Amino acid sequence: LKWEFVGGKLEAGETGEAALVRECREELKIEVSVKRPLAVSIEEYPDIKIRLILYECIIIDGKPIFAEHADIKWVMPEEISGFDLCPADRKLIYQLREKDLR
Repeated sequence: LKWEFVGGKLEAGETGEAALVRECREELKIEVSVKRPLAVSIEEYPDIKIRLILYECIIIDGKPIFAEHADIKWVMPEEISGFDLCPADRKLIYQLREKDLR
């Protein structure tokens, strides 16, 4: 029951960008245009290694609904410290705060 970004595993032959478009469609029922990667986090567990890439996206169709989750929230990076994030997601936020995104 931790907060996390939209995402999932890559399917065979799928790029990270294509996977994000698919996951947003499946999880939030929206269509997005993926713009650029913003941060990367690698988290190692005893049985698995996870690589997360945070992308800048624009919603091009639909309004997000929580089809697969208990809740969704839009927050600014400076507001997210009050959320109980998964460790790999938290690393992405730290990187995002350090960047000048203009």
